Amino acid sequence: MAESLEFFSTTAGQLTLGLFILAMLVTVGLMVVRKLRDQTVGNRQTANDLLTNFQELNQQGEFSDAEFRKIKAVLGNQLQRDVKSGKNKP
Repeated sequence: MAESLEFFSTTAGQLTLGLFILAMLVTVGLMVVRKLRDQTVGNRQTANDLLTNFQELNQQGEFSDAEFRKIKAVLGNQLQRDVKSGKNKP
């Protein structure tokens, strides 16, 4: 047992241990990023949903008609792209 622990006191042993720890940290990091990405993608609203929400806010007087027209133009373009790519299917 003591002989196997002596391996970690050598440069090669420390390098092996360090690379193993680094690989484990990278693996855990990738798993966390993947989980967060999946949660974020699932919570995205479509351009149609956003347009409906902004229309309601405009009707409540939260911003001007000119501001709503700008938002509508941007979201209208996104909505057209979503429809063409099939992202906005019911």
